[in-house]
Formats: sequence, structure tokens, C-alpha cells
Amino acid sequence: MGIDQLNLFEEVNEKTVEVVPIPDDSPLYKLQEMIEVRQPEPSLDPEDFHYISSFAGKKGIILSIKKLANGKVCYEVEFSNRTSGIFYEDDIKKNNS
Repeated sequence: MGIDQLNLFEEVNEKTVEVVPIPDDSPLYKLQEMIEVRQPEPSLDPEDFHYISSFAGKKGIILSIKKLANGKVCYEVEFSNRTSGIFYEDDIKKNNS
């Protein structure tokens, strides 16, 4: 009789990828809105700081909006060089130009 070992990473991925529908008026930013990535807070953990720093000051368009199971809203943003990134509401701001 074989026993399957629980893969911790698969379970974590399922929980972090799970999204719930959000009403159109719920997110702070809207689809296709032009945003700018903020400078990261020094208090962020080093991995998040490095990720956000690589996009800081760049302007892009919101491609998708998702609400994670933990209640945080995240945005997929595409930049002019056809790269994209995923950011929380605190990581971006409206582009005023």
C-alpha cells in the first residue's frame, strides 16, 4: 500500500492563487487605468523591496485586478517595454501625467 506525501508547496500555491470575485466599484484603481509604481518602503522584507525597486517610477496600464483569499487586492500592470508585474494597492499610485 503506497502513501502519497503531502506537497506543502502545492497547498500554499493553491491558497495564494485563489481569487474571489470583486465588484467593479471595489478596487481603488480600474482596468486600463494608467498608474505609476511607487518607491518601496524601506521597512519591506528584502525580496519585496528588490522586486518593487526594479519597477519604481515606471508607468503602466492595469491589465487585471484580483482579490486574494487574504483580502488583499492585487493588480497586474503592463509597462511600455511589454513586461508586466503584480502589485498591491500600496505599491502603485495614479499617474497624473
